[in-house]
Amino acid sequence: MSAVKERDIEAKLAQVNSDWANVELVFVEFKNRGELLLRGTEAGEIIALLEDSLMIMGSLLSNR
Repeated sequence: MSAVKERDIEAKLAQVNSDWANVELVFVEFKNRGELLLRGTEAGEIIALLEDSLMIMGSLLSNR
């Protein structure tokens, strides 16, 4: 039973890893201080993916 749970945990972790492997963070200039801001069009998608990943990671932490 524990081997099945461990396999499921590894599969979820691999899914989170593959989701973030494809994400490209593009920054834009902020008041001549350099590239400090995420593009607004992509920020919403990144935040949604981040929240999903955090929820999955939180559930994985609570598993024994």
